[in-house]
Amino acid sequence: MGFPVRHYLAEAGLNLFSRGPVQFRPSEIYRFGDHPSFRSMLEGTNVYLICRRRRISVDPHSIEMKGGDIYGRFVAHGGRYREWETVDFTLGPMRHGADGKPIGFTAARPADAFGHALEVVDQQGQYSFIPSCALIARAGHSLGDRTRLEVLYVGQTFGKHGNRLSVDRLSQHTTLQRILADASDDSAQDEVLLLGFQYGNSKNILSSAGNTWVDPTASSEEEQTHLMQASKQTFDRKDRVLLAEAALINYFKPRYNIMHRDSFSRGDRQKLKTLKSLLKADFTALIVEANTSNLGAKLWSEREPRGAMDGYLTSEKVEEVRINALKPGTGLSRAVVDEWIKDNAHAHTARFALYEPAERETFLHGLPWSS
Repeated sequence: MGFPVRHYLAEAGLNLFSRGPVQFRPSEIYRFGDHPSFRSMLEGTNVYLICRRRRISVDPHSIEMKGGDIYGRFVAHGGRYREWETVDFTLGPMRHGADGKPIGFTAARPADAFGHALEVVDQQGQYSFIPSCALIARAGHSLGDRTRLEVLYVGQTFGKHGNRLSVDRLSQHTTLQRILADASDDSAQDEVLLLGFQYGNSKNILSSAGNTWVDPTASSEEEQTHLMQASKQTFDRKDRVLLAEAALINYFKPRYNIMHRDSFSRGDRQKLKTLKSLLKADFTALIVEANTSNLGAKLWSEREPRGAMDGYLTSEKVEEVRINALKPGTGLSRAVVDEWIKDNAHAHTARFALYEPAERETFLHGLPWSS
């Protein structure tokens, strides 16, 4: 076995990330697919996830109004007939007036007899239709991990000209139809939900971690040129979308995805044409983040059952982090700390080294979170 070789002192990685995803139900594709406000909500989303979880509905008989807030109970369905448990929830104001004061509710009722949604009216007379999945994201409750979403399929909606909406792609999606058909027969107690991510954001990461005892073979001039090129390197939107899709498929390995399940392994990575742009730019890593804190639901799959924080921090450790962060002198408020913990608890980070250690030493190979 030969000694490791380090080409540059600093290596470059591409980090792709998205804002919180848009969540919608399969039925809304056909009910609201042509509605301008629904299409506007999905504008810019370019990677979608088809997910499922055990159904959570609203107890239609539990809705009450108190002081402008809405009180009720969620029904978390079990795996057997007539198996469920109830969890209380509170929904406070969702809007604020021009004076900054919250606008409370004046009326609320179930939208149907099965508790799939609520119809509400606020103090300014504005009507809102809130599906139970959206209510979970907005209300206060203690559902905990019952809200977790299993990732069944990952796809992209870039289209020929980069402007195709996920609603148009999914309206004719045979895999979605198969998932819904399988669910009706095999898991009628589950609900299928769709998430639209917008992978338009990226940043280049430079790091000198790894085997620092190995001297780089590049000259100082080559090193400087590499640093300048890596820091300024850009990748077009289509490449970023395709890389995000491939990375999330490789990471979650959803049961309904067939392509790209091992695109980053040594034998298959050359088959993914989009990777050539990274390799040509001399990048050695791809890092793709998926965060669902805005939905109040964590993603999981059989391959990746836990997210970034859940993977290495117990609930006791998380509480220890909170206590330490709120000690006098930190200058952090409880709201800021809680939001940081929530963000990290709902985050998944797909990390891929684009070279094998035997081919080239990289900063990913030398760090404890290398995969």
